Amino acid sequence: LTFSTMTIMQAMVGKSKLHIVDYGMCFGFQWVGLLHLLASREGGLPEVKITAIDNPKPKTGPAVRIEEIECWLRKYAHEFGLPSFKFHTI
Repeated sequence: LTFSTMTIMQAMVGKSKLHIVDYGMCFGFQWVGLLHLLASREGGLPEVKITAIDNPKPKTGPAVRIEEIECWLRKYAHEFGLPSFKFHTI
């Protein structure tokens, strides 16, 4: 587990909603483990929302990459049983 994941899990004790704002999202790998932990925690399934703020890079096609990350994270959230997962981009 990463330090950020452990810190978020500690902060979520007794909470039912989580909104993450990710500035400069690269690949979103770090959120899969967190989604899995949140889905298996005691106390019920939380509402999870991730807002991705991407740094535009003309050669890499950030909008396409962010859309792929969104699909990938939605797939995992569904597999983990998090029906209230939301993903937004700015």
